[in-house]
Amino acid sequence: MPQLTCPNTAQLAELVSTAVPILWKSANTSSYLLTSEQHSILTMFCFNVLRATQISNSCVLLALYYLKQYRATFAGIQIQNGYEAELFTAALMIANKCLDDSAYSNHTWSTVSKIPVRRLNELERDILIALDYSINPSPYQFYTWTKQC
Repeated sequence: MPQLTCPNTAQLAELVSTAVPILWKSANTSSYLLTSEQHSILTMFCFNVLRATQISNSCVLLALYYLKQYRATFAGIQIQNGYEAELFTAALMIANKCLDDSAYSNHTWSTVSKIPVRRLNELERDILIALDYSINPSPYQFYTWTKQC
């Protein structure tokens, strides 16, 4: 699996908080942009989650891939402020389960993110449905995706 080398959690959080709105942009609408304040809130949220979990950079890339696939499946869905953080957390949670032998429980993710377990479970299910429960992209699919990043 391609590697993202970003040892600085703040830089990784900035990458995620920039990438998620871009991934969510629809071809049918004007770009989905966060205000400066919303971007700062999302960046701080990502920083706190990434710092607390010490999740691998590969998990972050895979989570972003999942969000891209989720968006492609549910192209017409509109999201509200704050939903980006919930979606990213659920995608990161699935990536952690896919790539890491000792994955965190949904309860732990809830504690770290302050998102209720029930909500995380719903989002996890929705993302898995969007992925057709295929959480391991082919090397070609993933390589093509990482080249776009």
